[in-house]
Amino acid sequence: MKENKNAWENIYKNNMSYLKYPNDNLVSLFFNIKSMIPSDGKFLDFGCGSGNNAEFLSNYFQEFYAVDIANSSIELTRKRLNRMDSIYNLNFDTTINSSFRNLDFILAWQSLYYNSKESFIESFQELINCLKPNGIIIFSLLNIEDIKVENSTQINTFDYKINSTLKSQENCRIFALHSYEQLLELLNIFSIDIVDYGQFCRYSKKTSGTKEYYIIGKKHE
Repeated sequence: MKENKNAWENIYKNNMSYLKYPNDNLVSLFFNIKSMIPSDGKFLDFGCGSGNNAEFLSNYFQEFYAVDIANSSIELTRKRLNRMDSIYNLNFDTTINSSFRNLDFILAWQSLYYNSKESFIESFQELINCLKPNGIIIFSLLNIEDIKVENSTQINTFDYKINSTLKSQENCRIFALHSYEQLLELLNIFSIDIVDYGQFCRYSKKTSGTKEYYIIGKKHE
């Protein structure tokens, strides 16, 4: 979402979110569905951040695309994967473009919820349009008990603006869901079957921490 661009430019430009290793929950989910993806496939990391998940997943694909709203993020990921340029077909951009078609696998990990609900629907439809029939997407969405929501001002039923308590992300727009029922109702408008879904919870305190839904979707034939 364009309203969030300045915050993320600053975060990655100043190395405030350089992650060394892939997300452990994502690694587990990927190996659960790896057999469903062709070994010579095309992969898109939507919201690639500092490239930690992209570095891991690029080893399993012959053609790889990375997208992030922040130019500074793209530069971090490009440098991180530069040593593989001669082996893999690597492509980087700040927006989805016309070359991102017939993809076998899309990752949108901890990125899609940095939207209003309305702009999420638009972005997610773009991603589904990029998938091949039977292509796989793994993504995550926020539960309202997540610490980012707790430190936000509510705009409407689903949309929030992060406040100064989380200084690096202040004024970023996010959206969050209240229940699995809302999650399934939202995803019902898209041409995907839900392969698996659940929650990841990690509490730094007794009452606050990370709480997200994870979803594995398969595009209709």
